[in-house]
Amino acid sequence: MAGNLEFITSASGTSVAEVNVTNCFSADYDVYKIVITNFQTSSADNLAIRMINSSGTIVTDSNYDKATQVLRSYNTFQSDRFTNISFFFQMGDNNANTNGIGETIYIFNPFSSSSYTFLNQQEASVISAGFKGYKGIGVLKQAVSMTGISFYTNGTSTMDFNASIYGLASN
Repeated sequence: MAGNLEFITSASGTSVAEVNVTNCFSADYDVYKIVITNFQTSSADNLAIRMINSSGTIVTDSNYDKATQVLRSYNTFQSDRFTNISFFFQMGDNNANTNGIGETIYIFNPFSSSSYTFLNQQEASVISAGFKGYKGIGVLKQAVSMTGISFYTNGTSTMDFNASIYGLASN
């Protein structure tokens, strides 16, 4: 995947339940990189992602599939597979993580109205038990133009985080 990363926008939140980034996907790029740093929650919740369509509506339909591999330094690995759910990845460790979590996400073809939106991600975190990593893939099974992304906690807590969104320009 040769090319150059071009900065599009950033988003951040402090003690918020949701951050929506609209109009960040366009016909200019097919591949996007999102870097999330310092994600923390106020209680036992995770970061979840949904796409925002060209009408500005958050896609909450059960058309997302995902698979993750949980890589623990302190226990056995774990594989999770889910189909027909209402969000992309649940990121984080289901506890109030004061160490912060780092996440890199690639999103493929979100703006295309003739293709599904695909995603792959990797995460690193430190919890009280030790180091933890995630690798995952996902798909939104809708051939609809997506122009934005919604970050939210999957419970009642608030979150702090920073996100930078880049487009991958072909040479």
